Amino acid sequence: MLGASVMINNNVDFAGVRRHMPLVKSAFALLFAGAVLGQASQPAVAKTAGVNFGINIAVNNSCTVLLIQNGTMAANAAFNQLSSRIAGGTSGIADVVSQRAYDVTVGAYNYFPTSPSTGSDNTTFTPTFAGTSISRGLTFAERPGNQAVRLRGGNSTTRITVNLVVDKLTGTFPAGNYSATTIVRCE
Repeated sequence: MLGASVMINNNVDFAGVRRHMPLVKSAFALLFAGAVLGQASQPAVAKTAGVNFGINIAVNNSCTVLLIQNGTMAANAAFNQLSSRIAGGTSGIADVVSQRAYDVTVGAYNYFPTSPSTGSDNTTFTPTFAGTSISRGLTFAERPGNQAVRLRGGNSTTRITVNLVVDKLTGTFPAGNYSATTIVRCE
């Protein structure tokens, strides 16, 4: 219920107002004047009227992951590790914009979508991630990709920095082009 106040002033000269107003406004002035003149013998009073109204509430219940920068991996001297942490590698960066308190994790495919024929053999993929608050977000230290972090509720943005290390358990990585995929999940 919404309250509205109306002040009635017994000293208004509605006849004078009516003469200077266009026809449409005159009709309003006449209707209002009739309501006021009918109460001319009563003192001026404030009145409150109730207005009922309905409301529709839309809940924005979303979490959006925005890619800021792709990561790159470099090989170590022994060619048995590819990592975004090695000199020449860079972290991947994404912003997570959330409306609710979601859990964020980072996963990785356990193979290279692009690699020489034996590139994915005998490998382990280990993603890690850290967060920095951009706008009401959450700042947290680096952790394993499968260790969920609960984001703050409400409209917030957290910058996620992702690193990926791929170890070749036996032998070395064959020469060629490699690509890896990490997945930032907001659930």
